[in-house]
Amino acid sequence: METIHIKTDFSAITGVIKPMHSVNNGPAGLRGNTNSTFYKEAAIPSARNHDANFAPSYGAPHTVDIISIFPNFDADENDPASYDFHLTDEYNERIMSTGTKVFYRLGNKIEHESKRYGALPPKDPHKWARICEHIIRHMNEGWADGHEYGIEYWEIWNEPDLHPQCWDGPDAAFFELFEITARHLKTCFPHLKIGGPAVTSVGNKGFLLPFFDYITRDKDNPVPMDFFSFHQYTRTPDNMAEQAVEARRLLDAYGYTETETILNEWNYVKN
Repeated sequence: METIHIKTDFSAITGVIKPMHSVNNGPAGLRGNTNSTFYKEAAIPSARNHDANFAPSYGAPHTVDIISIFPNFDADENDPASYDFHLTDEYNERIMSTGTKVFYRLGNKIEHESKRYGALPPKDPHKWARICEHIIRHMNEGWADGHEYGIEYWEIWNEPDLHPQCWDGPDAAFFELFEITARHLKTCFPHLKIGGPAVTSVGNKGFLLPFFDYITRDKDNPVPMDFFSFHQYTRTPDNMAEQAVEARRLLDAYGYTETETILNEWNYVKN
């Protein structure tokens, strides 16, 4: 194996290094036990709260996911009594107490079981978008005995191209949901970052090309997308770099030249 030597001159300041150690999920906390001290020492920039609803130490099964916060879809989305924010608030506050920012995934956890619940397309996408609006208002504007957390990034869904574990329906139904939700939330909160859709890979062109064709079909009024999120499970850092370059190329080709690219779920996989 070749040995590589690196020399560093700490007397020469050339610029800022971007922190790249954000994570999925925050510090644990159950029955007074927490690893918040170690989490804080790691100085993690942001924590995406996808799949928090698997872990009791994060408040599962009553935290973060839309079907947990708003359990009865037939309820009045304008009534604070229709929502259960308690454990999600605790979880968010535990993250932010360490100095880490929350990156909020609007959607539901992955479902590997034989029956789907949160992975089913919402029966009324417009109402689902309004539910998301009220969740944001609770977190950032004090609605329903809420808070002023200042959460900036709001991601629409997770891996809709993974069937049926994350989206148990046709792609076209997700395209519609994304457009309705993105337009509604951006109208309500023009100052926030609204994006997604957290696809499994930039290489999944069978999903992504129809998705971009759909959201840009109105050339004069494309669907707003402040950030484009994607995932990558691989054995090589080079592959992640290639995915990032391809994401930028794809966005630019469809006119999203100012849209951020965010790789927000990744891991090393041996096989």
